[in-house]
Parts: sequence; C-alpha cells; structure tokens
Amino acid sequence: MRDFRLAGPVDIAYVMYPFEEKSAYRVLLVNGNPPLFDVDSSKIWKDIEQDAAARHLLPTDAGGNITAGQRFMNSFPLPRPLPGGGQEFVEDYTVPLNDGIAKLFARLRFDQGGNFLGVSAQNVLRREDVGGLGGNTSLHYKLGDIFQLGFSVFGGNSGLVALGDTAVVREVDHTWVSTFCASPCVSQFIWTFEAVGSGETSLVFKISSPNGSNGRIIQPTEYQIQVE
Repeated sequence: MRDFRLAGPVDIAYVMYPFEEKSAYRVLLVNGNPPLFDVDSSKIWKDIEQDAAARHLLPTDAGGNITAGQRFMNSFPLPRPLPGGGQEFVEDYTVPLNDGIAKLFARLRFDQGGNFLGVSAQNVLRREDVGGLGGNTSLHYKLGDIFQLGFSVFGGNSGLVALGDTAVVREVDHTWVSTFCASPCVSQFIWTFEAVGSGETSLVFKISSPNGSNGRIIQPTEYQIQVE
C-alpha cells in the first residue's frame, strides 16, 4: 500500500503490484463489505458498461470495453455521503474510441454499514472536452455530471480565480498531473467540477508567471457553463 485515505465507513487504499504486467497501480475500497473491493474488477467494468449502454451514454465511436482510469493519481475516487446515510465513490474509467479515448465517470454506492449496493454510470467526457479550449467557450452538462478542465502551463501556475454560482457548479478536486522540463517547464493542472443545479454560471481561470506568490496574470480564461 503506497497511500491510504480515511473516508468512513469505507476507506481508500492506493496499492501497487510491482510484478503486474499491465498496470501496477490499483485502488481498493477497504473496511467495508467486501473488505477488499477492487474498483477495477472485471465484474464492475461489465456492470458499468451495461448501465452506460442502457442509458445511451457510450459514444457511437466506442471501440472496445471500458478499462481502468489513471490509478497512479490520488485525486480519485471522490468520496461523499449519501442522503439518508451511506456513501458513494465517484471513480473514473477509460472508454476506448476508434480514434482515441474518452473518460467515463461512475458512482459506486455503499450503505451506512459499508455494504456494497451497486454501481451506475454517470457521464462520459471526451478528450476534447478536457482543456485545449479557448476563452469564452460555452459548455453544456446535465445535472449530476462530472467534468474536468485541464491546462498545460509553460513555466507558470494555473489557478481558479472565480467560481460563479456554486448552486450550479461546485469544485470537487484539483490536482497537478505532471511536469516536463525543456526550458521552460510544462506543468499540467486538472480541475474537477460537478454540475449540482440547473442554470448558468461561469468559471474564470488564470495562468500566472512564477515570479512570487502574487504572480502576474498572463492568460485569463473564462468558460460559460450551462446545466440542464
């Protein structure tokens, strides 16, 4: 186990299998029932895929079965309490496409005693929806959708300047992914949000120079968000 996160009653263990051929990084939900719950078991993948297909969430150009997401990161799964007790974990999975990949978000639910209840697909996020978008872009989501915005920054920092109406969109996580140094260094930042209410709002990001904590804003970017 390389890391551990209390979430109660079910907790999160980030583990590593050093001799695994495909992926050494895994995520286990522990201390519930079952006591060691693999979020990437073949049965879980099949259940998520069947639910996504039944709800017509899978892209028409999906080219294969879903697989694990980026398990070397500690930002997922996202734990949260359920109304009336219990908890759920929002986890990301990969959907192969004919010309690339997409990301599928699913919800794994447990009752207040830690017993596994089931899993359901939430929404699919295509690669072009994550970063690389120009300013003043309008994005459309449905209630409950999870979405991400990413920024590749050359020698600076990326920060969220203003989150508009938090009754429409709320920030659930942000993480720094990787750095590639080729003078200047390139860093990637990923911000995760949830559409929690119908309406419109805006998100404003800045990319600042690295000269001090109050760095000069060199590239503000604004997104208009609509939630049905």
